[in-house]
Amino acid sequence: MRSSSGIRFTSGMFVASLFFGLILMVLCLGSLFIFRPAGSSTAPNAIFTVIPAPTATVILPTEVSPTPTLSPEEMASGKIDIGVMVQITGTEGDGLRLRAEPGVSAAPVVLGKDGEQFLVKDGPSHKDGYNWWKLESPKDGSRSGWAAADYLAVVPEN
Repeated sequence: MRSSSGIRFTSGMFVASLFFGLILMVLCLGSLFIFRPAGSSTAPNAIFTVIPAPTATVILPTEVSPTPTLSPEEMASGKIDIGVMVQITGTEGDGLRLRAEPGVSAAPVVLGKDGEQFLVKDGPSHKDGYNWWKLESPKDGSRSGWAAADYLAVVPEN
């Protein structure tokens, strides 16, 4: 092969130049890896910050209030209180919804019928303009819930 300047290139010279070119390229790339700055890497490391979930704080009462007891006069007066038997009244046959918690927006869990008797277990709780009492059927403990006092009457003791 002849170049424009008249120098003749042989195939051996061509192979040798390719060989030396490859060696020069390997040395350049190798020096990039060998002499790179300390601590650098090809991919950045992700940094995670773990934030623990909040824990619930339970505040227990320091004193337990005693369950009130009613005298026969108080029971005869028609006062609703814990431990008193009450019956559903004034629903005109529609029944009274006993709810999962006090309030008109709470989910109904039991439908009590007019005249059905319940034992008062807890209350009162004042919500949505009503006094709410937790009731439980003496015949079936699963029939329990919160009821508005407006539809309850104390059952006199016999």
